[in-house]
Amino acid sequence: MYYTFAAIAFAILNVALGVRKDASLPAAVSPPGTCDDNDMRYINQAGAGNDDHDEGSFPWIMKKCAKSAYSFWRNSFDRADFTDCITKNGLRVRPACADCLADPVEYGCKECKSKCYSSSCDPDCITCVGDAHNKANTCAGHTLPTLTCPSAV
Repeated sequence: MYYTFAAIAFAILNVALGVRKDASLPAAVSPPGTCDDNDMRYINQAGAGNDDHDEGSFPWIMKKCAKSAYSFWRNSFDRADFTDCITKNGLRVRPACADCLADPVEYGCKECKSKCYSSSCDPDCITCVGDAHNKANTCAGHTLPTLTCPSAV
């Protein structure tokens, strides 16, 4: 059951931060938001990737840390655990930026479990977390690295 939860909640969080069919990164957006240039250096260094296969990528870190922070049985999300986890995995961002990153992850974990059950790349999952993805980029003030999905989902 835990693996099933992981597939649901963590797929969601990665999709919440963006899904693309390729690994290219879009240019940063304006105006500057909560995540400053130093925060974005760590985030962009991790880069885009697949949350299951690209260890160390931004989506992989987000998924791993969502698992660490989310309680399936209580439907609760521990932001302190999330922040500790992303820091330990190389995203040494300021607390305000970490909070910004946690928002869509928490939403995805709590609200999109059933739609993201099988995959972060499931079209229903992508739809469920779409608004959260847009809000994450706005909050950060930059376009965040995206989750890459296989061409055929």
